[in-house]
Amino acid sequence: MAKGKQKPSGNIEVRIDGTNFGTIVGGNENLVTTEQAINSNITEADHAELERMLADLKAQVAKLAAPEQKQDALSRVNDLEKAVKKPTKAGLSTMEYVKNWFGDNLPQIAEKVSAVMTNPTVVKMMRAAGAGLMNEFQRRFGG
Repeated sequence: MAKGKQKPSGNIEVRIDGTNFGTIVGGNENLVTTEQAINSNITEADHAELERMLADLKAQVAKLAAPEQKQDALSRVNDLEKAVKKPTKAGLSTMEYVKNWFGDNLPQIAEKVSAVMTNPTVVKMMRAAGAGLMNEFQRRFGG
């Protein structure tokens, strides 16, 4: 440790209220941590609606998919669920793959898949994940 420098002590705590988009950076000298801001605009009702749509999609798969497709289709719905709940660039690729898979294999369900992907809560989550991800989401899925 260099003379005159003190070792950082304690934690750096940041509290953010309200609607926040983008990255928050906090640090002490050369110790920096970065956390993605959370969009507090997403309500419990939003989450409940998204859960309802996902449950409805699973029910439609169970009802309409041929027995030999059912397991694959439900697996794709689970992948979609993970991708929409934790937005990342890799998740966008998963969403695109799932949309295309249903379009090719179960076109009668493809519209419901698209409805989940463009649900207002999903859009809010994409927006909260940052402008870059939101722009890529819009490029791939419109809106």
